Amino acid sequence: MLKQLLRAALPEATWDRLVRFRGLATWLVGREVQMARAYGLAAYSRFRLEAPAALGRRRGLRRLRLPGFRWPVYYRPGSSDQLVIRQVFAHREYDCLLGRPDVRYVLDCGANIGCTAFFLLSHYPTAQAVVVEPDPENMAVCRRNLAPFADRVTFVQAGVWSSGGPLVLDRGGDFRDGAEWSIRVRPAAPGEPADVTAVTIPDLVARAGFPRIDLLKIDIEGSETEVFSTGADRWLGYTRDIAVETHGPEAERAVAAALAGYAFDRGRSGELTVFLGITPPTPGPT
Repeated sequence: MLKQLLRAALPEATWDRLVRFRGLATWLVGREVQMARAYGLAAYSRFRLEAPAALGRRRGLRRLRLPGFRWPVYYRPGSSDQLVIRQVFAHREYDCLLGRPDVRYVLDCGANIGCTAFFLLSHYPTAQAVVVEPDPENMAVCRRNLAPFADRVTFVQAGVWSSGGPLVLDRGGDFRDGAEWSIRVRPAAPGEPADVTAVTIPDLVARAGFPRIDLLKIDIEGSETEVFSTGADRWLGYTRDIAVETHGPEAERAVAAALAGYAFDRGRSGELTVFLGITPPTPGPT
C-alpha cells in the first residue's frame, strides 16, 4: 500500500531514482553478507574496519582464518590484498573453476599474494601449481600463503610475456588504482636496467614438467594482450580451461582472435572471462 501511495505521489524521475537506489542498496548489502559468511563474523568485523585504511599504511602481515579452509591467509592491512581476498573468498569469482575433472596441472599467471592458487590447491588436493608474480613484495606474501602447499608449488618471480627478454615493473598510479594488485610489466628500453625476466607460457610448462595445463588463470594487468596476440597457438592446444581478466577492448580482441576456431563453453564470473573444455580446431581435409 505504501509503495502504491509513494508511486502515485512522487514525480516519475524521483521514483526512478528511488528504485535504482533501492536496487543498489540491496546489492551492496548482499555483498556484505557474502563477506560475513565467508570470513566468519569476528574476522569480518576486524577485516571491514581495516579496509578503509589509507593505502600504504601497513603494519606487517595480518592473518585471516577462513571457514572451510585448513590454513590461514596472510595479508598486508591497508593494501589491495584485502580486495583480492574479497574477490576470491567472499565473492567466489573462481568458483567457476571448481568441479572440473582430473585437475592436476594449474598455472597461475599474475599470482599476486597467492589467493587463487591457495583456493584451487585447497579444492584440488592432487594438483600441482606454477605461480608467476613479477613484484618481489607480492611474491613474498604469496610464498607465505602457499607455504602449506610448498611441495606442490613452483614459484617463478617473472613477468609473463610472448617471448623472453628483460622487463621493467611499472608501479605508476595511472593504471587502475596504482595499488599492489595493479603492478604491470613492460619491455625494458635499450640500456634500461631490468627488474625481472620475461617468461612464456611454454617456458613455464617446460620448467615444471607439465604434460598439459588443466587450469590456466591469467590476471596480468594488460600483458594478456601480448600473450594472446603472439604465439598463443603454441600453448592453447594443450590447455583445457582458462579464466582470464581482460583489461580493455584491445585485450578482449586479442583473446577472441587467439581462440577463434576452438570449441569451448564460455562464461563470465565477476571480472573474469572463462573458457572451459577448450578443444583445438579439427584439421580440414588435405
